[in-house]
Amino acid sequence: MSHGFEDIFGELRARINGPRTAWRWRRVCDVVERAYELDPERVLEQWMPYLRQATGRWPRRIKRAPSRGSDASEALLGIFDVLTLRGEPVGDDGAMSLARSEHVHSLTYLDLSGAGLTARGLSYLCESDALHSLQVLSIWDNPLGDEGAKVLAEAQLQRVERLYARDVGISDEGAIALAQSEAWPKLRTLNLEHNHIEDLGAEALASVKASTMPSLERLLLRRNLVSKPTREALLARDMDIVLKV
Repeated sequence: MSHGFEDIFGELRARINGPRTAWRWRRVCDVVERAYELDPERVLEQWMPYLRQATGRWPRRIKRAPSRGSDASEALLGIFDVLTLRGEPVGDDGAMSLARSEHVHSLTYLDLSGAGLTARGLSYLCESDALHSLQVLSIWDNPLGDEGAKVLAEAQLQRVERLYARDVGISDEGAIALAQSEAWPKLRTLNLEHNHIEDLGAEALASVKASTMPSLERLLLRRNLVSKPTREALLARDMDIVLKV
């Protein structure tokens, strides 16, 4: 078994040291899964630190998590600090599995845009202790609605600095819930473009108090339903607010 395992490790190194292509990344994942079947403990203890270092500079668009749902695929999550599942059919059940995984503690960037999340799936992520290192969360193009905004308002993701929630169906109700939330102490950028936010919601977001979002620097509200007089008034605020259509 040991000889076979060393042969597989040699194959892994050859795959990693070659051209950084999507095809080669899939082969890397295949090799890890084969090794995991032989000796999962060794893969977790020895291979994962090596993989994190050796693939750290691979492009995000190539280095995508496998979506097969096997134990080995889940273990592979441990090599990511950036995890992009944009457009993948993750859904609410997939979000629940991700939030409960023991292999996602190192994630700082999570992109689940267009991944079929509803407010229920988002709640699993926002309540997760495993995602305590997350700094960037991208969830645009999901049917979250105001219920999703209310979930965000109760989130436990205290380290997130950038939140991208474009085109998720948020109206004034959800915007006001977010503005009143104390769940985002380190948030610097909030992107709520392409939603259904009107004057009341925009005013609430632009008036966040130091006790709610003390670090907020940039608020993006393009392609919402904010009237021209309100847009002009908001642009005079001491914050980088993007409102242009």
